[in-house]
Amino acid sequence: MTVRPSRARRTALRRGFTLVEMLVVITIIGMLMALLSVAIWRAVRTAREASIITEIGQLHSALQAYKEKHLVYPPSMAITNSNGRKTKFMQHLRTVYPSSTYGVRVLDFDTLNNYVSANYKVPGGNGTVALNLNTLDQAEALVFWLGGFPTPVSTAAGGGGQPIAPSRLFGFNKDSDSPIKRSLASEANDALGTRTDSRFDFRQERLVDNDEDGWWEYVPTPPSSGAAVAPFVYFDYDAYGSAAKASEFTGYPRPGDAQAASLQQSFGFAVPFAAYLDPSGKAPMRWQNPQSFQLVCGGLDGVYSDPEKGMRVPIFPSGYTYMGPSFNGTPGNYDELEHDNLTNLQRSNLRDAQEAN
Repeated sequence: MTVRPSRARRTALRRGFTLVEMLVVITIIGMLMALLSVAIWRAVRTAREASIITEIGQLHSALQAYKEKHLVYPPSMAITNSNGRKTKFMQHLRTVYPSSTYGVRVLDFDTLNNYVSANYKVPGGNGTVALNLNTLDQAEALVFWLGGFPTPVSTAAGGGGQPIAPSRLFGFNKDSDSPIKRSLASEANDALGTRTDSRFDFRQERLVDNDEDGWWEYVPTPPSSGAAVAPFVYFDYDAYGSAAKASEFTGYPRPGDAQAASLQQSFGFAVPFAAYLDPSGKAPMRWQNPQSFQLVCGGLDGVYSDPEKGMRVPIFPSGYTYMGPSFNGTPGNYDELEHDNLTNLQRSNLRDAQEAN
């Protein structure tokens, strides 16, 4: 027996989808795609953030290993006073290399720096840039102490101002008596044979020179379109632990440095975090990691803070206090640009750390 569809069924089969029905289907598909896109975006963002958190942990471990070997953390060069910065550098160099011939006076620093400027020239601008130890800041010091010098240009005839090796980081001299010196004769045949290895696996594509002084900074994501990206910043406890008041503290970019103002306009200020701060300035400050160090990263947006708000000392994890001459700013929440900032204080961004406490 032949079974025929009903009249209503035959009518529906003949006419197909109506325009309204088709629009409903398209709308549902669009909504599903939108939800899927948001989910994918969040997953990618979470993965990228987790990658940065992992790298902060690796940098933290490298600095701890440095301390275990040399019994002291490297200086972050945050001191604004030039003579104080020079003395700190030489004291540390003598501590790490006790058999070295370097003294610890400001004059010794100047003598050493003259040697560095004469022998460590790196590609930059329209030719080469002579390195200056006095311009090392809190981002560059992290790369310097863990990776050494940027690769200098060849001194051999016909070198053409080109790096003597493809590596961006050149380490230190293996001669513990003179770790800063260059072994020019050996370098002509074996570019890295006389140099120490990097203490951290810095990715070449993420080494940048935002302030164009020849020293490298390390950024969490490869820069694009020539825009300045906030680098990883290192603050050793000497840089903040001796500051009893917010007015005695220096953030990054270091005030007074060349291009500090323009870099601030690009990504704001990076500062270490306090555990307690009295806005009146009467009670001593208490810092997070008071006997070690802090690492600060601008997160996925490559920005530390709102450039227009200036430098201030944040209280972790609750928020910040404005840094002003009268210390009359009121505590508040992190601004939107700070929410994705990451540190070695906790394995989460500032927003999540704040919500968890």
